[in-house]
Amino acid sequence: IILLIVLTFRGWPTRSSLPVSTIALYLTALVWFKFEPNAINASVIKGLGDSLTTICIVFGAICLFEMLKMTGALDWLTGKLRSFSRGNQTAEVMLIAWAFAYLVEGASGFGTPTALAAPLLIEMGYEAKATVACCLVMNTLATPFGAAGTPIWFGLDNLGIDDANLEKIGFWA
Repeated sequence: IILLIVLTFRGWPTRSSLPVSTIALYLTALVWFKFEPNAINASVIKGLGDSLTTICIVFGAICLFEMLKMTGALDWLTGKLRSFSRGNQTAEVMLIAWAFAYLVEGASGFGTPTALAAPLLIEMGYEAKATVACCLVMNTLATPFGAAGTPIWFGLDNLGIDDANLEKIGFWA
């Protein structure tokens, strides 16, 4: 609720509102719910460790995109996509926001498809807000299957399911 208030009504940028919300949640858990400080600190450290994997993957995707721009490969890629789609905007969006994003989702996941597909479409001249929204919507279909089973790995990690049953769940998902 605090995050919603400071973002929406106060208009704070995320670089300010997220730390304020984090501190407020920390103090609420400590004072109101009377959690043990060591338990809260351990949860914070575990959360930072868990998020490090995702941050590294998305950072790699951004580095890949910047490398494509610097080497001129992005211009070549957009040119090939335009010639392949023959200027049909629907075909371009489907090729990049859907097919390309599914390929990237299977390889890495964690928002990487949107981090790569949206700038590629924006580079091709599409409007930024609509492009990001389109890529996010297109990515929702691939997310349950993404990144070679990581939704299952993260989602069922703390349930105490043994590896054999986890494989069965992954196979049937």
